[in-house]
Amino acid sequence: MTKPKITSAPLTNLKPKRTYLLTKPTQMVFDFQHKTSKHIDTRPSDVYKKYHIEGAINLPSKLLMEEARFNSVATIKDVMAKNKLALDDRMIFYSSNSLSSCAALFCINSIGADRVSIYDAGLENWKENHEDRLNIDQESFLQR
Repeated sequence: MTKPKITSAPLTNLKPKRTYLLTKPTQMVFDFQHKTSKHIDTRPSDVYKKYHIEGAINLPSKLLMEEARFNSVATIKDVMAKNKLALDDRMIFYSSNSLSSCAALFCINSIGADRVSIYDAGLENWKENHEDRLNIDQESFLQR
């Protein structure tokens, strides 16, 4: 009986291949200051109302799904139209932990929007470093 020949596997490159899908904190600050993109908050509306990046549009990712499945292209386009978003808009999605922003980016990208990315540091990073650029509900701010 011959023994199988053992060889090492080729190295896998784990670096992101589509770096344009991620917006780094420094790029986000530049973008915020120059208003070159629409910032899309994908968290639920009640959480968005407590605090969000100034000028952000609230588009809860749950509006793009039904029963754990992505909605139809027509439904997603309707949601976008109601939020005054177009497929050719430059959009940066964010949430607290990037879960809902990833789902929203996937939905919007799958219907043809290709100028989309995720703020990879998330809202908590923005809150820590740019709190003066948040719209904060006055009552919740005073309760801190």
